Amino acid sequence: MKSEDYFDIVVGGHLCLDIIPAIKGGKVHTISEFMIPGKLIEVDKAVLSTGGSVSNTGITLKKLGLKVSFMAKVGEDHFGKVIIDILNNYGATDGIMRDINCSSSYTVVIAIPGIDRIFLHNPGANNCFYADDLNFEIIKKAKIFHFGYPPLMRSFFENEGEELRKLFAAVKGLNVSTSLDMALPDPNSESGKADWNKILKKALPYVDFFEPSLEEALYFVNKERFLGLRRKGVDINRELDIDEIRMIGETFVRYGAKVVIIKIGERGIYLKSSGEEEISSISVFNDKLKKGWSNREILSPAFKAEKIASATGAGDSAIGGFLAAIIKGKTPEESLKMASAVGYENLQALDAISGIKSWDETLQIMKNFKVNKIPPEKSFSWDGEKELWYGLNDKKR
Repeated sequence: MKSEDYFDIVVGGHLCLDIIPAIKGGKVHTISEFMIPGKLIEVDKAVLSTGGSVSNTGITLKKLGLKVSFMAKVGEDHFGKVIIDILNNYGATDGIMRDINCSSSYTVVIAIPGIDRIFLHNPGANNCFYADDLNFEIIKKAKIFHFGYPPLMRSFFENEGEELRKLFAAVKGLNVSTSLDMALPDPNSESGKADWNKILKKALPYVDFFEPSLEEALYFVNKERFLGLRRKGVDINRELDIDEIRMIGETFVRYGAKVVIIKIGERGIYLKSSGEEEISSISVFNDKLKKGWSNREILSPAFKAEKIASATGAGDSAIGGFLAAIIKGKTPEESLKMASAVGYENLQALDAISGIKSWDETLQIMKNFKVNKIPPEKSFSWDGEKELWYGLNDKKR
């Protein structure tokens, strides 16, 4: 595949090598039951795969049948070679830079049955990545440019996010639709101490599709509330009521994002979109779709997962399903359903991509999926035929 080719999507941003040891044994309730100082823990064979937004979302899109170009930075080292060799099987790697002055990023993923994943992460070359490292000649030939994990990339949160604003302004200027995914920063890190409210106010006017998780979204708009809930040890995905989630979605739309989806774990995916004038600027939509995507508020329940191998990359996979549906000209309802389905597929494998099926296979197995119909409490109405909740402010309610 040549760089001069046309692409459905360019996926840029954070890229690393994931090392995922298979952990034996049944479920535990706390990390202290498993990780004991001085204890030797026997594990099974490790899965070695590429990770980060570029890999997880990009490969998902490729498996769903889209033409993908990867754009990131790795080091001139063994890990960098492994990363590029893996991604060559899924799309074009012309946009991946190798920098002799940086080491390649890697993550050790500790997926203990019964508790959330633990990541040991070295950001490596991701901290050496700048907007000018992107190949805009490739980007201008794509329908969508997707960028992921700026909280894990130093240049994009330094200086109040000026580099992030610069990147999205440049891409939007090419008349290419834009998409932004986030990551949850360590509150004690340099990224965690950045003013993300201010950063997003600068970047979101140039973002068409914004796709944070609920934890990330709450952290960015109300860090103190996030930290308070974390100190209590509560599950934020279950704790926040739908009115608070709505307020967060409306905040991002007010900042300039055209379509916001917030991933809420087993509760599903919340969508809030802006008005017709703002939606009309999204180049990937035809005129009919522009009308169907404006002034929407939908909550799509997650599909029931009886068995979960790992949730590594589940949010990235869901975004891949969402963006694939958009490129294929689908409605908000159809796009949310595909996002939920691909997120479900991700849960069936230990790594981030092995469980993902083709577009047609996913459509077939969706027929047998059952949803988690968790009540959104108030101000939503249930559509039994579509199995979706329509919000107070949805124009089709």
